[in-house]
Amino acid sequence: MTITTTATLPAPVQQRFDMKLLSRIVPDCIHNIMALKKRLPERSGSVLRMRRYNNLLTATVPLGPSGLNPPAQTLTALDIDAKVNWYGTYVLITDQVSLINEDPVLNETASLLAQSLRETEDQLTRDMLNATATVINCTGGLDGDNPTEMTRSDIDGVIRTLATASAKRITDSIEGDLKFGTAPVRQAWFAMGHTDLIPSLEAVNGFISAAQYPKEKGVLKSFLIDMEALRGDMAQAKAA
Repeated sequence: MTITTTATLPAPVQQRFDMKLLSRIVPDCIHNIMALKKRLPERSGSVLRMRRYNNLLTATVPLGPSGLNPPAQTLTALDIDAKVNWYGTYVLITDQVSLINEDPVLNETASLLAQSLRETEDQLTRDMLNATATVINCTGGLDGDNPTEMTRSDIDGVIRTLATASAKRITDSIEGDLKFGTAPVRQAWFAMGHTDLIPSLEAVNGFISAAQYPKEKGVLKSFLIDMEALRGDMAQAKAA
């Protein structure tokens, strides 16, 4: 009797066997979660101008009985222009590959291009944030480095800076509930960080993990790349 092993399986079976065991890395995309996306209509140029009118000064002096008009103020605005940049990549596939190879090459290529699209968007947003964000170094740690590891005093300093600048909180508060090991959560801003910061964050005094939230409703999650949706988007773009 001949014993069949993975070393003696025919090529098609061996190939499918390997494909079930192996999968490529699909990272979570986090940098566009809070992004405000804008679209430029066709044939409308490559620059989007955004305008914000500046606040007027407060009027704290009584007008009195004279009936005279108070001093007029000048209306000013701030304009910021966003210019469209173009990015792209492609894969060359010959007819021989699609006709002979047993892999679904075209399907896998479409999936890879879709994943590359979302990862490119995420990395471009990350680079933009790194170039424009205000830097506040952590100084409350005990490791002797400069900056130090993140501590509660460092986070309190950032919260004080945001509150002083009237920055609007993004998430609503989560009320406490009679559930074991849970705690209420205050209104909060949104922060993004590297996975290497997980130990430092969990060591911060007062840290509450998502597993300890009284309710999971409204909890922000990282953006998982939906490969099936991306394939549909690319098919529609190709058809257009």
